[in-house]
Amino acid sequence: MDKNGNPAGFNIELTEAVLRTMGLRAEFRLDHWTEIRRQLAAGEIHMISGMFYSSDREVIYDFTTRHAVTSGDIFTRRGTKISDIRELEGLAVVVQEDDIIYEYLRKQNLNIAFIPVSTIEEALRLVSIGKYDYAAVLKVPGHYIIEELRIPNLQANNIAMAQSDYCMAVQSNNEDLLFVLNGGLNLLKATGEYQEIYDKWLGVYEEKSFIQEIKEYGWILGFVAIGLVLLAIWIATLKRMVAIKTKELKQANNTLNENQKVLNSYNQEVTVAYQQLTASEEELRAQYDEIQNYIKKLESLKQKYQIAIQGTNSVVWEYDLNDKSIYLSEEFKNIYGVTIDGKEKIEKIFHQLLTSEEKDKLIKEFMDYKKGKKEEIYSQVQIRDKNNNQQWILVRGKGVFDENNQLKMINGIILDITKLKEQEKHIKHLAYHDPVTDLPNRIMFMEELEKEIDKNKSGAVMLLDLDNFKGINDTLGHIYGDKLLRKVAQELLSIKDKKLFISRFGGDEFLILLKEETEIAEIQNYAQKISDIFTKRITTKEEAYISCSIGITLYPLHSNDVTQLIMNADIAMYHAKNSGKSNYKLFNQELTDNLKEKRRIETVLREAIEKEEFKLLYQPQVCSVTRKVIGFEALLRLKKHAISPAVFIPVAEETGMIIEIGRWITKEVASQITSWKKKGISIKPIAINFSAKQMNDLGYINFLEDIFKEENVDPNDIEIEITESIFLENKQETMTFLNNLRALGLKIVLDDFGTGYSSLRYLTFLPVHKIKLDKSLNDKFLELSNIAVMESIISLAHSLNLKVVAEGIEDTQQYQRLKLVKCDYIQGYLFSKPLEVKEAEDIHNYHFLL
Repeated sequence: MDKNGNPAGFNIELTEAVLRTMGLRAEFRLDHWTEIRRQLAAGEIHMISGMFYSSDREVIYDFTTRHAVTSGDIFTRRGTKISDIRELEGLAVVVQEDDIIYEYLRKQNLNIAFIPVSTIEEALRLVSIGKYDYAAVLKVPGHYIIEELRIPNLQANNIAMAQSDYCMAVQSNNEDLLFVLNGGLNLLKATGEYQEIYDKWLGVYEEKSFIQEIKEYGWILGFVAIGLVLLAIWIATLKRMVAIKTKELKQANNTLNENQKVLNSYNQEVTVAYQQLTASEEELRAQYDEIQNYIKKLESLKQKYQIAIQGTNSVVWEYDLNDKSIYLSEEFKNIYGVTIDGKEKIEKIFHQLLTSEEKDKLIKEFMDYKKGKKEEIYSQVQIRDKNNNQQWILVRGKGVFDENNQLKMINGIILDITKLKEQEKHIKHLAYHDPVTDLPNRIMFMEELEKEIDKNKSGAVMLLDLDNFKGINDTLGHIYGDKLLRKVAQELLSIKDKKLFISRFGGDEFLILLKEETEIAEIQNYAQKISDIFTKRITTKEEAYISCSIGITLYPLHSNDVTQLIMNADIAMYHAKNSGKSNYKLFNQELTDNLKEKRRIETVLREAIEKEEFKLLYQPQVCSVTRKVIGFEALLRLKKHAISPAVFIPVAEETGMIIEIGRWITKEVASQITSWKKKGISIKPIAINFSAKQMNDLGYINFLEDIFKEENVDPNDIEIEITESIFLENKQETMTFLNNLRALGLKIVLDDFGTGYSSLRYLTFLPVHKIKLDKSLNDKFLELSNIAVMESIISLAHSLNLKVVAEGIEDTQQYQRLKLVKCDYIQGYLFSKPLEVKEAEDIHNYHFLL
């Protein structure tokens, strides 16, 4: 770390220089050596700034070309010496875990007791304080740490081992990053910047001291000294044997020797210089070849970029915030036929290509990005091409920042999404239109009606049902039936009236919205006009007589709720069918009387809430194999009124009281479980019915958590029963709610299975663990002729790991057939009616006999 606490050192500065040379920046992450190697292998980081090459490591990582060579050494306290690594056999040696020296020594088979530590610094400190005698670490970092941390009692023993190439490492097969790093290293070496960084951090630690040089070359000096002594003896002997001329020869010979030494010295210097020049030339040639390769790859990347741009009908753009000019690539002219020379002012481009509305939308997108409200520019706008045709484009872009982190320009691409928009329009049409008649479908009708209600408009909803259409399908076939439906749609559309909105509800039913009409007589005239269509024979290629029944309800007179209005029209339509078909009926006064009855029931419910006049009965669920009770369903009743739940529950839902009642039921069941625990009665799951309207109880999840803590109840002991009607609105919110229930530990049951049109589809994604077969389903398919259908339904549920409960079972024959098709559980009067608490306790562990 430097004085500011930032990462510093040879590897840090070299990596920054390499990436800066290639136009990139790095974020450094410091960690233990073993952890850093794991992160690189896992792809959590892009590179390690310094790693020694080995064949074992090459299997895991890819390495750059070598940029340094170094080796390891044995460090000891002064006074402890070692001259060969074989002297370490059987001794304890501190090493840095997973580094190249550790790997080298392990391969020597010297039976060394290795002490792996996280860092070289830690290894040297353990030796310095005398805990261990030997540390085998990298030579240069070892000298560096001794110098920087002032550890004077340590010394290196000059045992050069594991001399290895020092490189940068990347994740295996990351050829692009490897290419960038090699290119940067070559450029740094070519400019001399690499040598400057090396000398700054490591050069001084590669030099040997004078004493070390003496120790290394002392034998040569000794040899020279002995030679000189012998030469002196020889010269003395000659002095005795020769005359004065011998002295002169000696002097001449000495002069000649000196000249020869000088000449030899010059010759050695020239040889060394030549070798250096040869090596430099080879290195420069290798760097040149590498740069040429780099240029070829850049050209290849450029070609790939052009192919990508052209293949996706894309345009590159660049917006300069300083002069507010924009550059568009040549592809813009090729695609849209609009010529722009170089840079143009952005206002001019916007004015030339965009309507004022689209211009304002795109400017707002730019401003939101500049203010940091958005992470990128992402906007779909329409432009005019050279033929003044409207085309859709997607504008995407991100900013380029200067060294002060100030936004200086925005770069991005433009994609032609005209075809995508056309497909989107087509998909939207499919989503809101019936595929058979191409009329608006139920979704579009409901949205249209919702708009009218929100505007406080008045009008009528008509539900038209074709009489005896099933007979036509059965006799003439479904293909003809579809043709007939299309013909009916054409006839309905032929009544050209802006007040009418005609849609297909499904099957043989059509929904008709009559807007801004309050006069009953006029509404009846419209209904008669529609009925008159069917007084003549409606034909395709074949002829068929067909009539219709129409139910009419008024808004807001009868309701402001879309679903309720459709239900009203449905009731009126069935009243028309029951009255002889081929006519229309208005939602009548008799239904108003029913509303009065609902108000009375509402009053009863409010009193029951205030005075706690509700109670719960418990109907057992019995295992079809063992006939033992496996759980209960909690059923709500009024203490003082003989009103069926089928009557008062819908009123509670409509008035919103179901939320408070639902919480009372939940708390009562939790309290009953606690009571049975205290009595020593084994706990069996209790099912609670959950209404779709209770989705409006936003605090229900927190309420459940509080109840479970207060009563010390295990969530696994409570089941929540839902019906598919819960998904009619806000599917995503409903799924989130159900997943939150599951997260608490509750089990979810799909009730009334078989009464809806899409129950099987719901099973594929609902987080349920059990389904309950509706009584109507059991009554219909438990006949011998239909038993295969019931078996298929149960097998399907089992294939989805779901348990199956059959409810409403009242006779032994039904039970035997359900058992035959492997239905899991039975609920119904065959075994027991709904019971008071004391009665439920009595049969808690009962084994029913048949």
